[in-house]
Amino acid sequence: MKRTTAVPNDLDVSVDIPTDITASLREISSRKLRNATRNALGAAARIIREAAANDAEFPIYSGILRRSLGIKNSKHTSRSIYSLVGARRRFEGPTLPQEVIRKGKQAARKSGIKYVPPTDRISKPSKYLHLMEKGFRHWRTLQFIEGHHMLQKAGQSTRAAVTQKIREKLSEALTKASTASEITTT
Repeated sequence: MKRTTAVPNDLDVSVDIPTDITASLREISSRKLRNATRNALGAAARIIREAAANDAEFPIYSGILRRSLGIKNSKHTSRSIYSLVGARRRFEGPTLPQEVIRKGKQAARKSGIKYVPPTDRISKPSKYLHLMEKGFRHWRTLQFIEGHHMLQKAGQSTRAAVTQKIREKLSEALTKASTASEITTT
C-alpha cells in the first residue's frame, strides 16, 4: 500500500550572512568562531522551541509533550555545529488527560498534600514525538495518520526571527573579538 501524503523533510534553516560579516569572521580564530556559531544556533533554537511550545494548535492530551521540548547543542569541537529542538530523553510523566491531572492537583492543594498521579503508566515523549510530528501508519488499518508538524510550523513561522538572531549573535561575537589577541594573522 502506498502512502498518500508525503512525510515532510526536516527543517533546515540556511542564513545568508552579509559579506562584511563574512570577511570579518575569517579573521577570528577558529575556536572563537566555532563558539560564536554554536551560541548563535542555540539562541535561534530557543526561538523555535518557544514558538512551538506557545502554538495554539499544539496537540495536548496530557501536556507532557509540550513540557518535554528542549534544545541540544553540539558539544564536539571537531565535528559540525548544530542545534536540535525536540523532546528531552530523560523527561517522563504520567499518561493522563490534562483534566484528570488538573483536578487531582487542585484536590491535593486543597487538602495540603503532595500530588501523586493515580496511574502507573508513565510516558516518555522522546519515544513518540517523531510520530506526532511526521505522522505514522496505523498498525491495524495500515492507514497513514497525518502528523501535526509542530516543530516544522514553528521553524517556518520564525524563519525571519531566527535569521536575525543568528546575524545579531555573530555580529556580537565580532565586536567582542575586536581585541588583537583574538584575531589571527594568517
